[in-house]
Amino acid sequence: MNKKSLIGHVNFIVHGNRESKQIALTYDCDDYDYMAVPQILYILRKNSVKATFFLTGMWVEKFPTLAMQIVIEGHQIGNHSYEHCHPEEMYYDESKKDIEKAEKVIEKITGVNPKPFFRAPYGEWSQYILKASNDCGYMYNVCWSIDPSDWKSPPTKTIVERVFKKLKGGDIVLMHGHGKNTAAASDFIISTLKSRKFEFKKISELI
Repeated sequence: MNKKSLIGHVNFIVHGNRESKQIALTYDCDDYDYMAVPQILYILRKNSVKATFFLTGMWVEKFPTLAMQIVIEGHQIGNHSYEHCHPEEMYYDESKKDIEKAEKVIEKITGVNPKPFFRAPYGEWSQYILKASNDCGYMYNVCWSIDPSDWKSPPTKTIVERVFKKLKGGDIVLMHGHGKNTAAASDFIISTLKSRKFEFKKISELI
């Protein structure tokens, strides 16, 4: 299947409809740094764009006000595990416990349950984490089709060029809440693609 492959009862999402002019911006908040998030939220608000944020439980505990702001401003949230450990190094029971703990923390602090969207840390997938996420009720395991490696904080121009080099309809773009130039790159990407009549969608709308 083009946009998703079915593994057991799990939909593995890589991109949306390639015939569309729709894009999903996604931001992983996966460590103790929040550096780019306030500015990212400002850019999204300024451009009237909604995105999807994949949050770890530890990040939400560390920055509850920002987590609430993400929800209040109408963005979608997904489960990104609790500790952001490497799934390839975890067995089923560990994976399930980690996903459940993240869900409880996210829902307690934001009032929103992140189901049915899960994104594995580091984009690593194993039979254990696929089964664990499915058993926890996450029907969609969300990957991405464009990764500009913004977390390494390359220049804004580099991030933008990496996105546009591969851009197609239905793309899911991976970015991060701690990239030094992520907000500036997001602003340029949004304004440019809007001028080309692209629409920005949350994951639930893209799939």
